[in-house]
Amino acid sequence: MGGRDCADEANDERTQATPLPQDAPIIQMRSMKQISPLLRLPYELILHITMIAMECPRNLMQLKIGDDITWELADQRQSFHRLKMINRMAHISSTWRYVCLNATTLWNAIDLLWPSAAVESFAARAQQTPLLVNLNVHWKYQDEFHPSITDPLEFWNTQIAFWTQFISRNMHRVQSLEIRLDVLEPEGIFPEFWDAIRQLKAPILDKFSLCFPLWDEDVRVHNYVHDLFAHDAPRLKELSLEGLRFSDLDPTSFHTLVRLSITIGDFDPADVERLPSVLSALPNVETLKITVSGFYSPLVSSLTPSLYPAVSLCHCVELSLQHICMDSIIFIFSTVSFPSLSVLNLTTFMPRDASPDAIRELYTSIPQSLKQSSFMHEHMRMTFEPDYLSLEAGSHSTHNIILRHNIPDQPGAEGRDSCLIETCTAPFRVLNLRPVWLCVDGEPFQLTWEEILTKDLWCAILSHALSLEVLEVAKQFPFDYLCEALEDPRSLCPSLKELRRIGQKWDREAFDMMLERRKGQGLNNEIVLTTAPES
Repeated sequence: MGGRDCADEANDERTQATPLPQDAPIIQMRSMKQISPLLRLPYELILHITMIAMECPRNLMQLKIGDDITWELADQRQSFHRLKMINRMAHISSTWRYVCLNATTLWNAIDLLWPSAAVESFAARAQQTPLLVNLNVHWKYQDEFHPSITDPLEFWNTQIAFWTQFISRNMHRVQSLEIRLDVLEPEGIFPEFWDAIRQLKAPILDKFSLCFPLWDEDVRVHNYVHDLFAHDAPRLKELSLEGLRFSDLDPTSFHTLVRLSITIGDFDPADVERLPSVLSALPNVETLKITVSGFYSPLVSSLTPSLYPAVSLCHCVELSLQHICMDSIIFIFSTVSFPSLSVLNLTTFMPRDASPDAIRELYTSIPQSLKQSSFMHEHMRMTFEPDYLSLEAGSHSTHNIILRHNIPDQPGAEGRDSCLIETCTAPFRVLNLRPVWLCVDGEPFQLTWEEILTKDLWCAILSHALSLEVLEVAKQFPFDYLCEALEDPRSLCPSLKELRRIGQKWDREAFDMMLERRKGQGLNNEIVLTTAPES
């Protein structure tokens, strides 16, 4: 912040009552202000303009700071921009200042990286409004915002002493608390900061986020969330944890949760085995996200699926499992039931030598509640990536099912083709998907598209898409193989009404010949040929 902005914010209690010299220029200026449309706006509109000015779009900030700045630092600069902007908006005129000072929700979102005077001022102006407190310390924070610091230890001790004091005094009015410490700091003083915070009572805390470095064992300490808030956070609904293990969790602290997100840095098979007991303490959870950060978890062959689920999350409607191996996914679905699940986002890894049976087993393990509603999803997208297949199904604007997994690499062309066919048909056969609109897209493979999307694979896909009305395919896919499949008795797609080519015109001659052959087999439906722009 500039020195003037900091000074203005620290001296925020200046009033407009101080007598001013009553000379002619002052009187004239006041007269002009009284008739200015900007200063005669309704209070509601002044407040709305102020809020827009404070929350400038992130993408514009990114353009200003350049490509060499990380997103975390961009977020911090955005925060300081917000502080400067509200200070300036509150000094446009006495009317604007009156509106801003009496709008408590302008002041209740506090960034602890701001100057201490500004933090205290915001907390005072928020009055009785619940506070939204954020502390996001990036490892470049000191160099970026305090480059003149010569004694890092003293700097961090001063910072942390203020943060600890402020949170301790105001925890009773904190509704949201987000702490992200991605920083190399001296002497391991951040664990002491957290030890002081986690023992506080949090009577109105609704949302809590705690993120520690995934890559630095020296900063990370165990038992971060044991006895969370002294077991006195009766309104805690949303919890996000990053950089911890399941063994660090005390489930008894989470019985009120509705949303839980956990990102694990170091994967341990024991984490998955402990998961059912952790989830058993979350009877009200509606949204659950578990992620292994940065890399796929190692294959776990020792986990044996259970015949009967030990835990039932009756209220869970949205589940995300990211970068977890196939055996662990199957184990989770066998030990935890999701009778109300309607949204699934799954990224998994299966052994390279897995058979088509393994692919079928993965899809079969998906909760039955999701399969029962899958036939309602009219839109479906299949995206071939290098060694992976991504599947999205739902409505035009919302995806209820997002699955991404690698395609096993069986030796020989026959083994590879059987895995491809099983991968592409399991969504139809096992999940009961009946799309009306299907888009097939992809990125370059090591193999050529002629070796992947063969006529047999197209036949396998289309023979299970009996309700298909619109088929949209990428320009790089061989058109001849698709036409051959559409005239094959095994995959005629009787409901098909439109073919779309993305980014390139069709081969009209091949298309016309395909239509003639379909008519020769008794299909009189007319298929419209169109092109779609590349997006």
